[in-house]
Amino acid sequence: MQAISVKVENTLRRLSDEGICTPFELERTRRYCEKLRAGKKAEMISDMARKLDVLGDPDRLVLVMLMRRRELCVCEMTHASGLTQSMASYQLGMLEKAGIVRRRKSGKWAFYSLADIQFLDSILNEMDGSAAAQRA
Repeated sequence: MQAISVKVENTLRRLSDEGICTPFELERTRRYCEKLRAGKKAEMISDMARKLDVLGDPDRLVLVMLMRRRELCVCEMTHASGLTQSMASYQLGMLEKAGIVRRRKSGKWAFYSLADIQFLDSILNEMDGSAAAQRA
């Protein structure tokens, strides 16, 4: 532990000596990080990290983007995405467990829609914007 502490101390001294940041800025940043890791903010960060981890799979991200416009049944998503029914159901289950989508059953059919639109809007808007910029 002492070696890590010395290494961190040397890094901080170097940052200060090179004028990258002042000791005051470093301390302010450290206090802000402590606030982020405490209480409600820690829960929010943990929840967001879990959701981002689930969205890290390309198949799941495609399914989320398909549901952006409306609720879809699994059969529509398998047709559009090229995934098998079992793979689409597995991926949708992961998204549901993370709280990203919600499922509605109607007889034998399962319909999925986005559950946390605010969380996803900024991410998906950025992706749509990047795709539009690449096409131009």
